[in-house]
This record gives sequence, structure tokens and C-alpha cells, in this order.
Amino acid sequence: MMQEEQGGATFLDGLISLQARRRTREQTQPIIDMCCSPMCMRNTVLTVGSALLILTTLLIGISLTTNDNGVPLISNFTQVTPLWVLDSVDSAKLATHIQALSSDLMEGRAPGSRGEALAVQYISSHFAQSGILPFPLLPTPSSSNSSSNSSSSEQTANSSSSSNNNDDNSSNSEDNNTTTPPIKLNHTDTTPPVNPYLHSVPLICRSVLSSPPPFIRFSQNNGGSSSDGDLVLNYGDNFTATSDLLDEQQTIEKAKMIFVGYGIQAPEYNWDDYKNVNVSGCFVVCFVNEPSSPSDAFLGDQTLSYYGRWTYKVEKARELGALGLILIHTTSTAGYGWSVVKSSFGEGEQLSLPLNSNNSLHFQGWIDEAAAEYLVYPSPLSSWFSAAESRDFQPIELNTTISTQITYSVRNNVTGTNVMGYLGPAPGTASSIILIAHHDHLGIRGASPDEMKIYNGAVDNASGVASLLVIANVLAAIFAKSNYVTSADLQPLPFVKTIIFMTVTAEESNLLGSSYFASNPPCTQPVCNAVAAINFDGMNVWGMTEDIVGVGQGLSKLMDTLFYMSAQEESMQVESDPRGGFGHLYRSDQLSLIRKGVPSLSIKTGSTFINQSNPGYSVAVGSEYVSKYYHQPEDDYYSWFDMEGMKQQIRVAIRLAYRIAILEEYSPSLDGDFKVPLTV
Repeated sequence: MMQEEQGGATFLDGLISLQARRRTREQTQPIIDMCCSPMCMRNTVLTVGSALLILTTLLIGISLTTNDNGVPLISNFTQVTPLWVLDSVDSAKLATHIQALSSDLMEGRAPGSRGEALAVQYISSHFAQSGILPFPLLPTPSSSNSSSNSSSSEQTANSSSSSNNNDDNSSNSEDNNTTTPPIKLNHTDTTPPVNPYLHSVPLICRSVLSSPPPFIRFSQNNGGSSSDGDLVLNYGDNFTATSDLLDEQQTIEKAKMIFVGYGIQAPEYNWDDYKNVNVSGCFVVCFVNEPSSPSDAFLGDQTLSYYGRWTYKVEKARELGALGLILIHTTSTAGYGWSVVKSSFGEGEQLSLPLNSNNSLHFQGWIDEAAAEYLVYPSPLSSWFSAAESRDFQPIELNTTISTQITYSVRNNVTGTNVMGYLGPAPGTASSIILIAHHDHLGIRGASPDEMKIYNGAVDNASGVASLLVIANVLAAIFAKSNYVTSADLQPLPFVKTIIFMTVTAEESNLLGSSYFASNPPCTQPVCNAVAAINFDGMNVWGMTEDIVGVGQGLSKLMDTLFYMSAQEESMQVESDPRGGFGHLYRSDQLSLIRKGVPSLSIKTGSTFINQSNPGYSVAVGSEYVSKYYHQPEDDYYSWFDMEGMKQQIRVAIRLAYRIAILEEYSPSLDGDFKVPLTV
């Protein structure tokens, strides 16, 4: 049995001075009581080893100068992060978090589900116990969206509860000088208390019903009415489907189909697969990924640009007014097999945010390679690939029409949840750094009720959330000490930037939680004045490495420099993404922040494993994970997980985040070679 964690007050007693302790306890203790109550945490397990972080001496000397290119000189920037703090990163605690978050009790943490509700209570309770503060409430905005109105009502109720306790607040005048008012929860109310760490995300959920059987029919235009030669595709086995519409019954009869190569319009590369062809009222058919030649096209060096992501194809087809979109799957172009497409898009609910567009795709989905071969017959599919490699490619109107009949179950009142807290200046009053991980996974799904399985998502992404919780604990300890130590020799530099800790919902459904935050931040300033972000998604559970990867390198020279320094202090080299051709930059939540101009890195596993003589070990590990575990029920916690590699990544991230938090001079920008659209 796992040990219970000590109470929040006991934890804080060992962390801060009497004055700071009284202020922090008043802000966090009611939240701890609420988050850890039997009512909220029934049916789950809170298992975190207790920790008393006693900080050692911080010897800091900073002289930040730059070269002619504006990049800080490493030799002129010395900053020793306390080794005792770094050594407090504990393998057992990481394993405990991963086990708890990926247990069957969490039911796969699908957005809006009971499992997600348990997961966000787990996360927010640990935020509170670490001393992470919830965001102050903003004035209630007016909104026509029903989900937003519901969220606003909760915020208003909580604000009223605080105002009813003004007498309690005024009893400690010294505490009223804090940047964030103490959180007051009205425990006399019969309604469940509002957890101030939780932020609602309105979602629309669609699932394909099995009756009547959904189908796609490809029909040859042979001038007759005979259905001989038609191909009927089976849902899940040969195609997936979703829609922008809210209609439950959707039928399309013999729509025209146009093959548009890779479906890319990139004027900066003199590339246009659509060639001004009017696709309104038609289905467009295209490959995922992007052309591998000519050499001057796109980013080169086998690095995928955003033009290659399937999400771009959807956005472009929608922009051009297409009726529907068919994505052709091959393992080589997608980077994963059909089993991943089926589990991700062909089972369970498909999620979206409320669409703010005049154009709607009536149908969007994938087809397998065998179905695509039918469309190009009698030529092989390779002939389409060859044609699509050229700038001179011309769209091909197919001699085949498409008919579909899909019945959906549509729920437009679903709420996912982001969890947010902060350290340092109140959000919006200073620039900020965002530390982010997604807590959602695929939930419970299967092709039929008898085939339902839990997709626990241990690596993806209980490991990232576990990392964030441990980092929050460490940085909270540093922050507390900077507030109360008076000796110049002992006091660390105060945080001049807000550190925002955030776990987000619906990443697996095209980054919806982070996208909603980026467009609707709980601050008065865009993206809460963020100047940098670090993302944790799919951490290293395979062992220590000599190197580390920061997906997003090259977007900001200054952030790259600080990342290199932080890695070097852990005796690690920074390497480029060994799987850059799979577009990792565009497949996790850092993209939502990059699109808002925030330089962002996603911490990934290096390729040179320590004590591994086999030079192909890294490739073998990556291939096995993608083929056996990625988006499969097998992504569970295993006893063979090696936390030492994850500890390396966390220590580098702590050094990087702390540097950014104390530097007033840090003013990054997207100054790298980012020749892809932030929006379509």
C-alpha cells in the first residue's frame, strides 16, 4: 500500500516562515480541504510521498550580456541552481504519480468524463499542497455560449461567496497586501464547492452510431445505374468519420471527388496543390505529410512543416469551402499504423470546440490504403505519389463519386477542464512563463460494447503530468524561500515573472484545451503575457541519456541558449529531434502557444542511451512504442519503467524555468526560421 501524504499545513510548516506560512495557509488550506475531501476524491487514490524541502545556499552571480546577434553569452551567465533542490526530484514520487493517473480508476481520463473529473481533482490537490495559487477570478464576461455562461455563473457565485466573508479578510490586514486575495469557500452552501484551480473548456462531442450501419460508397461514373464495381467501406476497418455540423443524420449522395495531392497552398515556397480549382460542393482527397522533393521545398532536412500535418489539410479544405475531406492513410506518411487511426478517430467520441467559421465540412475522415488504391485503379497508388511530388501537379477530378450515410450522437453541452495555478506576480501583472502538460487520454472505447477497453495513457501523458507536479513542488519551495529569507547570502533571486502551471484537456483531439486557453486566457492580457513555454508530453521512461531534445529549437535564439546552458549543467548535449519528419512540433500543446507568438519547447527523449552498447537501441525503443503502445490499451504503467531519464529531463526543465523566471532582461521572440503558417 502506498503511503499517505502528510497534511497541507504540515507540509507548509517546514517550507516557509511564520508570516509567509500564515498567508499561504489561508490561501491554500481551504482548497486542500476541498480537493482532498472524501466527497471529491471518493473512488480515486491520492498517493504522493511526503516531502519537506529544506533549501541550501544559493550563490547567484548574473551578468547578462549579448553578442552582436543578441544572443546571451554563456560564459557571462553563471547561475547555480541549488543541488539539494534538484536532488529532491524523486523517482518514487514520479512513479507514484504515473501509477495513480494511469490507473483504471481514472478510466482513461477522457475529456468531460468521470475519469477526467478524478484526474483534475488529483492534480489540483497537489498544486494546493505544493503552495501553487489558483488564478484570481476575472469579472464575469457576457457570452452567448451556453457552456461559457455556465462557467461564468460559477465564477460569479464564487465571487459572491468571497464578498460575504469580507469581515474575515479584514481581520488580518497584513495578509490583505498579498497579490491574490485569500480564497474563501462557502462550506455552508449545499452546492458542491467551486474548485478555483479548474477552468472550463466548452466542447462538442460526436460519436458515430452503429445503427443504421455507417458507410462510404465509392461509385464509378460509368453512365449507368448499375452498382457493379462499387466499393463499400466499413466504418473503423476502412474509414473514420466526423463532421463540423451538429446534425445527427447526415447523408450525401454521389458527390464529386477531386484529388489535390498533399492539399498544400504555400506561396512562400511557390507551391499550390489546388491551382485555383473550385472545390466548393466537392470532396477533396489528399495525402497527409508533404512532398519530399524538390530540396528547396518546405523545411528540408527531413523536418516536417505544419503544411504536412493532417490538421492543416482540414483547415485548408474548410477555408476553401469543400463539402468534405478524405485523408489517405499510409504508415509511411502518417508515421503510425491504421490501428492508431482507428483508436484515435474511429472509436469513441470525436471532440471539437464550437466552430467560428462560415464554412463547415460536412464530412472529414480517413481511408485506408486499400480504399485509396480503388480510387486510383487501374494505376497504382504510387502514381499519385509521383505526381504529387512536383510543383507542376494539377488537381485530378476523379471518375468516382462518394456517397455517405452517417448517424451521429451529438452532445454540445460537454465541458472539459484545464487545471491552472501560478507562482510569483499575479497573472497579467508581469510577463510569464507557462509550464504545460496535457492530462487527457482516450478514455474507454471499442468497436462494440463487448470490446471496450481502458486507454490509460501512462507515457501519454501521465508521465508529463507527473513531471509537472514534481517541478511545481520544487519551484514552489524556491519561491517560498525567496520571499522570507533576509540574508543576502542565502536568498535566491525573486521571481520577476509569473510561473503558470497548467494541465490541459483534449490534447488528443487536436490540442483543444490549450487552444481554448490561448484564445480565452483567464487574464486581461493575451496569453497572460507569456514570453516562454515548456511542454511535457511523453517523457523518457527508458533510462538515462547523454542528450536531450527540445522540440521547437530554432524559434528563439535566446531560449535556445538558455536551454543549452541548462542541459550542459546536467552534463547533457542538446540534439535535434531524431524523428523530426513526424512533425512533433505540431502534435502537442506547444503549437497553440507558438501560434500566439510564444517561444516554446517540448522536452523530448534523446537518442544516445547511457550503458547501451547497441547503436540502434533508441530507434528500436521508439519503433516499439509507436507500434505497440502509442494510443493503445497497452500504454500502462510497467515495473520496468526507468525514472532516471525522466529525472534528467525534469532537472534541465527546472534550471530553464528558474532562469527565465528571475531574468528581467528576457524578452524573447519567434526569431527563428519558422516558415509555416501560424494560421491558415
